[in-house]
Amino acid sequence: MTREIHYAERDDSVGVTSTISSPSAYKQFLNLNFQPKGNSTYFAIMSCDLAGGSSSDVQMYVESYGSLIFANVLNPYLTTNQTSCFFIQPIDYGASPALDNLGLWFHSPTGIVTTTARNGGICAIEKTANDFSVVTAEKSGKETTPQTMGSLTVTPAGSGNYLIIAGAICNGNSATDAQNIYLTDGTTIWGSAQMACANAENRPWGTMINVTLAGNTTYTIKVDCTTGVSGYYFTGGTIIALALDDFESDYYVESRARIQTNLGTYQDDATLGGSPSLNEHMLFACHILDSTSTGAVTTFAQIFETDIDTAATRTIVENNVTPTIGAGNSDYPCFVVRRLTLAGNSMQWKSQYKKSGGNLLVFAGIAESAIAVVQAKPTNGTVNILGANILGNTNIL
Repeated sequence: MTREIHYAERDDSVGVTSTISSPSAYKQFLNLNFQPKGNSTYFAIMSCDLAGGSSSDVQMYVESYGSLIFANVLNPYLTTNQTSCFFIQPIDYGASPALDNLGLWFHSPTGIVTTTARNGGICAIEKTANDFSVVTAEKSGKETTPQTMGSLTVTPAGSGNYLIIAGAICNGNSATDAQNIYLTDGTTIWGSAQMACANAENRPWGTMINVTLAGNTTYTIKVDCTTGVSGYYFTGGTIIALALDDFESDYYVESRARIQTNLGTYQDDATLGGSPSLNEHMLFACHILDSTSTGAVTTFAQIFETDIDTAATRTIVENNVTPTIGAGNSDYPCFVVRRLTLAGNSMQWKSQYKKSGGNLLVFAGIAESAIAVVQAKPTNGTVNILGANILGNTNIL
């Protein structure tokens, strides 16, 4: 079975910088124009980085047909950090949909901020009959034991391979009552994060797994809080299950054990190798950054690519955060989506991390990493290149 993938990216280190003097002064960072099929669903997966700034708040939002479908207020310590913003949601289209324009925008809710959005990707993946998805608008409470936010039951026709991607937004409540979230099938836990978000801060969470299923399996997002005083509040809980058998090939690696370092040079967490064909591919990657409870330290992480045959290297994305110490460690999940135009060579992708500055007794940590590369065959469409920006769409069938 074939599927369409539409994609746009802004793959540059300069990005779009905006000095915003009004709460209504939105700045567009990236957009994807594409023609959906009638009576269809597309998985919208978007990511970008926010960096630099003179204030403490910036709001990213996503539009479809000119209307808001997702908003997220971040307080990502913008002056020194480059933090990840991402969005996952299925979008349903009617019988005769018009051309859609998925856009990433940003502004300052308080009216004064200078910030940069960079390294963005938007993809719209057509949902096939073998895919599954669920969305839960919100979940709040003060329970200190895990509560169900949303569940997705995957029912493969026989045996099937799936890429499960889950995401949600932790809405700021208190920096001292950490909010906890993870994905589980009832036995195994993935993406466990403790997020001590202040009142002005909403932080995205996401995780990803590759599984082979021989029967019905239910995946659930679980949430709770640490003390039960301020409580928890999560929105946009989404789980999608992409049938990997509908792609021509796929590669995947994960590392789930938390490791840490006090070194200032990049250390490997997960390494994915393979020899993908000369073709267009999509890369999805995620990791969770943290620190030790003995003090705050800036933690860097990157997805690093090496062409083994030519020795060419590049950093696909680099994030850095300074985790706050509230009710324990404060975790920073990161997620990235990128298009890869490969030449048929032997390739390697690594999730790496390091520490920057601080006492040698304070360690930077990475709680988990996952990298997936899926093949997609282009059949039509063009990519319009404007300066350092790749704007437009690549239609992949």
